[in-house]
Amino acid sequence: MPIDNTSIRHRWAYSSYDHETETRPIRHRWTYSSYDHETETRPIRHRWAYSSYDHETETRPIKHRWAYSSYAHETETRPIRHRRAYSSYAHETETRPIRHRWAYTSYAHETKTRPIRHRWAYSSYAHETETRPIRHRWAYTSYAHETKTRPIRHRWAYSSYAHETETRPNTTL
Repeated sequence: MPIDNTSIRHRWAYSSYDHETETRPIRHRWTYSSYDHETETRPIRHRWAYSSYDHETETRPIKHRWAYSSYAHETETRPIRHRRAYSSYAHETETRPIRHRWAYTSYAHETKTRPIRHRWAYSSYAHETETRPIRHRWAYTSYAHETKTRPIRHRWAYSSYAHETETRPNTTL
């Protein structure tokens, strides 16, 4: 028996919105895992848990929330904004392929002129330059001490680097 859409009052925790029609905008649950129902003619009306999408128009790309698990509604003319835990980059561009690592968290920073800055376990890549690539180790805490003239002294097992200088060899270990 069909539901009378005009008399329905929605609870925020509803698990099904099959009764929604195109005459009423969708009221989304914060745990929605898919937005396949999104169309280009009708923007989403979001719950408080989402950042605001009121600004979304056909001329501006979507700003995605990290909890979304599907971007099937993306179009060919709007590039994808990457989710934190993406494991696949099937949407990679034609101009240059994406460099993959299993644990990389974001490719949003990737550009044509600069190599990728890497995964979440790293604390800082502020020292990275365009002329020298990063030396990788998944467990490193910091690369702040890395310089252009000297390779990294790895911080994994040491308690202090205060004694290290460029003019005095390491004699205190």
